[in-house]
Amino acid sequence: NFNKKIFGDLLYFLDTSSSLKELDISYAEVGPKEFSVLFDQLKNNRRLTHVNLSWNTLFESKRGETDLQPSTKNSIDSLNTFIKRNKNLIHLDLSHTSLQS
Repeated sequence: NFNKKIFGDLLYFLDTSSSLKELDISYAEVGPKEFSVLFDQLKNNRRLTHVNLSWNTLFESKRGETDLQPSTKNSIDSLNTFIKRNKNLIHLDLSHTSLQS
């Protein structure tokens, strides 16, 4: 169970660590705003090989709405950039998240 302070420490560690290869923050219990910051941080990371974000609410979504919220679009764009840029990424687990097709 993460709280916002621990999540902030994680963001700092991601920014300063040159050796972290795997990140598992499944069941983190923080909200879309925190994940938006995480995705923005990850978009420049090229070291991670395995990332598990399962069982989290990653994006803001309202049932029945077809248009994305601006914050959701920015988060998805940052996550997309991370996936495109990180050629070392082997596994990304987004199961049981608010991401829907």
